Amino acid sequence: MRTARRTRTAVVAVSVLLYVACGAVPPIAEHKPSTDSLPFYQLESVPIVVVAKILANSSIGRPRLSKWDSHLWVQLYRAQLRIENVLRGPVMRGNNIQIYYFAEVGTIGGPPRLGMTTAGGTWHIYDREIFFLQTDSGVLRTTCDSLHFCAVPIFTGAHPELKDTSEAPIPHKITDVLLTRGRGCRDQELIKAIQQAPYFDRSYAIKKLAELARTETPEVRKAACDALGALGHACFEGSAMR
Repeated sequence: MRTARRTRTAVVAVSVLLYVACGAVPPIAEHKPSTDSLPFYQLESVPIVVVAKILANSSIGRPRLSKWDSHLWVQLYRAQLRIENVLRGPVMRGNNIQIYYFAEVGTIGGPPRLGMTTAGGTWHIYDREIFFLQTDSGVLRTTCDSLHFCAVPIFTGAHPELKDTSEAPIPHKITDVLLTRGRGCRDQELIKAIQQAPYFDRSYAIKKLAELARTETPEVRKAACDALGALGHACFEGSAMR
């Protein structure tokens, strides 16, 4: 099994390196714009899920007309990532990878887009995100485009203790990253994570929030209790800040 896993990993790495080495524009088109394509709704079919730090980002080629809307222009981007955790898929922790995604072109405004703040998105260099990826025409690309929810920000720091080989359900792995204090995570960042983390598994998120409400600092306990209350769940007695 390990040999097969290494082989799959090598195939992904080699296929991705082909385009990187040649500097070519991969022949991919943007995904159909739909909230149904967001990771929350298709998680079980996403082949590669990683926690990665953004190292670089650049536009590739010129803007093009959307495949789905003749009045909309989109731009292809390439991001360089350092993989910190592998939640699913044939890639390896510690590797640098290149991924591709599309974002709309136009006046910056309205809801955030997928990508860097300079192009209307939410990313900064060295931010951590959970990326939901697939292979397409020899490259890795996001499983949906344009919407900033196509990737999920991490505010809880690094999690080197998280084992890539864990057999836990993928929604639990994601929740563990989003709601566990990692290395370098300050109270303000953990509170932000509590307030903004999406719930891939509601019952497991409640379990994690209850744990934070029992064990964390007073400020974090209060934020966890507030989140539990919003979910209609009682907080651990005595955990709220007095």
